[in-house]
Amino acid sequence: MTPLVAGWLAIGIPLLVFGFFFLGRNRPVMLMYFAACMIGLGYLTATGAVEDVGAKLLGNSQSSSSAAPRPNVPARNPADGY
Repeated sequence: MTPLVAGWLAIGIPLLVFGFFFLGRNRPVMLMYFAACMIGLGYLTATGAVEDVGAKLLGNSQSSSSAAPRPNVPARNPADGY
């Protein structure tokens, strides 16, 4: 299973279950909710967030290479007055 599919399932299934459970009686509102969910999933897919979620679920997450390493800064001493 690819991270994209795993992310879609992890995000989409709870949204659909929530919609059926709480909005099942009011069909027009439920359909609007599902349309909004599809737009939201499309946005998350376009930004790469769905693949990040899927990679975390599958255990394939890697640290971002664009993050700069933190410099080695000595601990602050309260006696220094700052």
